[in-house]
Amino acid sequence: MRKPLSRVSALAIGTAALLALTSVPASADATTLYNPTPLSPSGTNGAYGQNGTAYAVAIGGGSVFVGGSFTAAVKNKVTAPRTNLMAVNESNGVLTGFQADTDATVRALATDGTWLYVGGDFTTIQGVPVTRLARISLATGLVDQTFKPNVPRPVRGLAVSGGSLYLVGDFGKIGTTTRKYAAALSTSNGSVLGFNPNLNAKAYAVEVTGSTVYLGGAFTTANAGTARNHLTAVDGTTGTVTGPAFAQVGDVLLALSVHENGSLVYGAAGGGFNSAAAWDTATGQRKWADRANGDVQAVEYSHGNVYFGFHDGYNGNTTLRLLAADAITGVVEMPPVTTPGFAPVSGGFPGVEAITSDGSRLVSAGKFPKMGGPTVKGLSIHVWPH
Repeated sequence: MRKPLSRVSALAIGTAALLALTSVPASADATTLYNPTPLSPSGTNGAYGQNGTAYAVAIGGGSVFVGGSFTAAVKNKVTAPRTNLMAVNESNGVLTGFQADTDATVRALATDGTWLYVGGDFTTIQGVPVTRLARISLATGLVDQTFKPNVPRPVRGLAVSGGSLYLVGDFGKIGTTTRKYAAALSTSNGSVLGFNPNLNAKAYAVEVTGSTVYLGGAFTTANAGTARNHLTAVDGTTGTVTGPAFAQVGDVLLALSVHENGSLVYGAAGGGFNSAAAWDTATGQRKWADRANGDVQAVEYSHGNVYFGFHDGYNGNTTLRLLAADAITGVVEMPPVTTPGFAPVSGGFPGVEAITSDGSRLVSAGKFPKMGGPTVKGLSIHVWPH
């Protein structure tokens, strides 16, 4: 990830960051925030992490799946071999028997409750030849050898909805079908669907709500020429641009999330923007932006708040890697502005790279030595409510 720029733009800070100095959002109470202290690795049933960097997380079938670049699951001084992909029990963080080693980095995960979809740089999983995209049965833990779309370049983001698997990344085609940086496959047989946003540069993030797909990345046009700077909404069937252009998207978007009612889309931005931000999906206007000291790499909406992960700290506090903001106002919910707040002490580089939630657990992953009180290795599981 890029290091932060030293120049801080007042425009990029946004209205919400200024409000945070004086305002307390209505949602800032224990009933809406996850506990900032995650499950602990201590004891026989303690939570595991990993010995490298995690880039993706997904929750499904009672497990938290973690993908990245690592060789072992770790808990204190206990290690177990796991190469780039592992799973822990959602309720207590204990390592499961799931083992699906890959030969290169895992960068994206998604699940529909039956399958775990895995994307990244790899060409084998469990020794089975697959090209940067595969799926694994949650019931058996085995790679589905009938699902073998040929993706020639890395997959960076995945989302599954109904019978469609949406993927984004560095690629320009799927098999012999041209699909520039974004595509959709049938979950029944892996065939390429008609969805074709035709971006002009790579995409890192994809989110689906209803019939709309949101894409985030380094691109500046969609549909082979329609101006869309780093963020666009497209039709989930055709990939045609829908809705307004989004304003003040300052640089590359690395992750996306959407409000439960679809009114706001949230982005995690790197480069010169280095912010978690919200945009009105009807007007395209930016509603707020909270700037970190370095890249904001992950974002997740849950229970009226937006959780965002980053590296190099926030507002000069170099111990922070994970914060929460009110989803509507963008006010950062950290003591003493809000009580109890959500600002677990962390550290490490590159910090938090991925966040997901299912309403009862918030999971952050990346490379960090601790989160809140416990010492954890790049994986923290937070319980809701506080």
